[in-house]
Amino acid sequence: MRYLITCLCILFSLNLWGQISITKSEMPSANDTIRISQARVIDVSSEIAKKGSNSWNFSDLTPTSQDLTSYKSSFQTPYAFYFINKVGLKTADSLGIGIAQFKNLYTFYTSTNAVYKAEGLGYSYSGIPLAANYIDDDEIYNLPLNYEDSTTNTFDFKFALPIGNLFSVKQTGTRTNEVDGYGSITTPYKTYPNALRVKTTIKGLDSFITQFVSLGFPRNQVIYKWLSKGEKAPVLEIIGNEVGSRFTATQINFRDQYRKLSNSGFLKSSFSVNSTSGQVDVDTFSFTNLTTPIAGNSTWSISPNTFQFVNGSNANSGNPQVIFRKTGIYSVSLTSAIGPTSDDTTATDLITIGTNGQQNISTSQGLFPNPNRGVFYLTNGLWTILKVVGTNGQEVAFKQDGEKVDLKNISNGSYVVVMLNSAGHMKSGMIYINK
Repeated sequence: MRYLITCLCILFSLNLWGQISITKSEMPSANDTIRISQARVIDVSSEIAKKGSNSWNFSDLTPTSQDLTSYKSSFQTPYAFYFINKVGLKTADSLGIGIAQFKNLYTFYTSTNAVYKAEGLGYSYSGIPLAANYIDDDEIYNLPLNYEDSTTNTFDFKFALPIGNLFSVKQTGTRTNEVDGYGSITTPYKTYPNALRVKTTIKGLDSFITQFVSLGFPRNQVIYKWLSKGEKAPVLEIIGNEVGSRFTATQINFRDQYRKLSNSGFLKSSFSVNSTSGQVDVDTFSFTNLTTPIAGNSTWSISPNTFQFVNGSNANSGNPQVIFRKTGIYSVSLTSAIGPTSDDTTATDLITIGTNGQQNISTSQGLFPNPNRGVFYLTNGLWTILKVVGTNGQEVAFKQDGEKVDLKNISNGSYVVVMLNSAGHMKSGMIYINK
């Protein structure tokens, strides 16, 4: 009987492991910022061959470059009139030359409980914001995604030069998704224990049409994607071609952390800020783009996103100004681009924001560990805790025993710790609880 119960427990646990489901919550939404590394292409045939319940190991991938992708609400772009309540991803600063030059290109997506799909393209022509919508939307995924799901959808898109009938591009075809594996996957960034593998096969025709000729080029592509719970982009994506049963990779991308990779171009991204500490809704921070040899096109990203650009500036301003809406420690990234050349830099934990009327101190010098599970210590025994306040302004209970501080029944989140010394001086720092 004990043996039977053990076998049933093993089977039950395996069944639970197989119940990985990718839903709308794993699709990108407005204000999501995701860093993707491009890796040197290697032979991945042995890992690609694994299906069903498996563990994939891609820890030997070598990153060669990085991109920082930022998703925005359509209301944060010039194309809100065409794409109401959609999510946009900037795909290019400019495309084409002369009479056929377009700028500020965004692809717009919709995410529901049933589907994640591309709906159209926003672009500026001669300074006028315009849009090209899909005739038949491109369903990227039918949701939720579960092991052994298989779907095929059609797509139809036409983009025409907005003057006369001189030039247009038409894309038609099918997208087939097969969820052929589940389990864990390891990349150079981390190991993801709950992932689904989706094999996407695109069979399409790209047509270039002018007043005089129409040329069609077949587009056949296979993409292997691993999607993980809690991630807003594939943790690994391998693009290539398949002939018979043989797959040849042509591009490898994976979700990653910031890496200062050498830039083969001449552009070196850099910036400065007028201050690294301040108060909520009071202090204005001025950023200066110091990229060499020239600033080029700027894209600023600040995390967390509880901030606001002010004085007419925005995420693409050369020298934006910002105020912060909540206490916390903020990291700032700048991507600079000139044509096809780009470089980015990130200053982690650059700016510390405290509450009004209190001097802020660096949490790395005052409180540890940070984040913690509800128990932390003071690095300087001369200070005592006066109070602990949540971001909603409510005080929370705590117990201090020497340098040890114990927070009871506290929820995950950010808290302001107000400290007092024997001279009556008061300082504050941020603590992060993550149980």
